[in-house]
Amino acid sequence: MVDYSPVRNSRISTSLSLSREKGSTDLFYSAEHSRFNGVTDLGRKGSYTATNNNSSNIQSRTNAYINLSFGRHMINPSVAITLYATSSDSQSIIAT
Repeated sequence: MVDYSPVRNSRISTSLSLSREKGSTDLFYSAEHSRFNGVTDLGRKGSYTATNNNSSNIQSRTNAYINLSFGRHMINPSVAITLYATSSDSQSIIAT
């Protein structure tokens, strides 16, 4: 987070957040693997699983404040802006 006071009685603050996730899975058993020893149907022998998940996020938030005094009265206007972007992809392959 960054705070900045450009003029008296004012403040601008901003923050930035980044995240990324990456995952992958690969699992393969050939038709000759011992887990298929009791299987006689050739169409039921062999296995393959592949998964790939990726995602990324970015978020930015900016706030601006100012304190205005008029005698006994005070006004505190503020403005907030939030930007958010995300992307993800996923792949999956299953063969048995």
